[in-house]
Amino acid sequence: MLRLALRGLGHPMLVSDAMPPVGGSHSHFTFYGKNIAARDGCCVTEDGTLAGTVLDMATAVKNCVRLLGVALPDALRFASA
Repeated sequence: MLRLALRGLGHPMLVSDAMPPVGGSHSHFTFYGKNIAARDGCCVTEDGTLAGTVLDMATAVKNCVRLLGVALPDALRFASA
């Protein structure tokens, strides 16, 4: 369904709301006074509320190509929009 939707869009873009653990070895950090833990590809507060992701832009491009069948040049354009 998303592949079909991408065909009709003029300027799709990839977005990453990656948090501090991306690219590092720390899995816990404080953000706006809240303790955040990175686990299972996302960041959550102590009560389990979603607080962000650990998805970096390079992985977003790879996912776009692998999971959605988007051509690499298009995925790179989406990432640099």
